[in-house]
Amino acid sequence: MTHLREKEQQLNDVLRERAEAEGAVYVDTYTVSEGHDACSAEDTCWIEPLAPSSPAAAVHPNARGEEGMADAVLRALGTTRHERLR
Repeated sequence: MTHLREKEQQLNDVLRERAEAEGAVYVDTYTVSEGHDACSAEDTCWIEPLAPSSPAAAVHPNARGEEGMADAVLRALGTTRHERLR
């Protein structure tokens, strides 16, 4: 898992650099997901463990994770999910 976290952080660094180089906004979804990893409680995890308990693939975001990342993007856009649903 340590190796995967390091690779994810490296990828995020490259994505941030490329976005900034192109004048785009990079939204950090890694930081907001901390504490919701695959080892956290089933009712709070955003990432499924190796033996998933939801329809998501192992070590991939579940519905809570997708919602959490979407909320981070919406905050970056200056809006909320509830405002978008209206």
